[in-house]
Amino acid sequence: MAHLPPKDYFREHYAADYAVFGSNSMCGFSLGDSLIPPKRSQFKGLAEFIVCQFELNLLNQAIYTHAGQAHWAWRNFSAPFADTHLCSMGHGMANHLPPSILRFAQEPFARPDTMPVTITWELLADYTKFFLGDYLDQFRATEGGKDFSKDALIEAIAKDWDCSAVVKTAHGWESKQVAELLKT
Repeated sequence: MAHLPPKDYFREHYAADYAVFGSNSMCGFSLGDSLIPPKRSQFKGLAEFIVCQFELNLLNQAIYTHAGQAHWAWRNFSAPFADTHLCSMGHGMANHLPPSILRFAQEPFARPDTMPVTITWELLADYTKFFLGDYLDQFRATEGGKDFSKDALIEAIAKDWDCSAVVKTAHGWESKQVAELLKT
């Protein structure tokens, strides 16, 4: 299954898909609502949108944890995203970890009529390279990001097991550390 290239999707379709999603909170309820018709068919790229939510939540958490001095500048720079930390109801993402977005989208359980989203390692690798590459470079080009070290953040992410990704394959769940995706 072909996916939309990260730069093109993010520049041309992400904002419209974020409006379709309709929430600044990422939880099982808000994500489950997007996985059923008719909302599901309104997304230009549902898998791409899910992966963007994963990447933006991952960057938000990683910058807060490993580069706290840049966090407010990052939040001012970042595109809006549905934050896992704004959900406190326990609808499947109560741990607030970014991989829970991927896990829930690929195996939704909030409603019986939800349909899973197919996510591949290739899709994740392409979007990880975009967000940890071009997107962080754009942030570093801002006044608030000028002292931000992308290399230090990627090094910290490589050691942080909360910064992992999951894909459901025919053999079951597979997990990889996000920094590994930069090498593929």
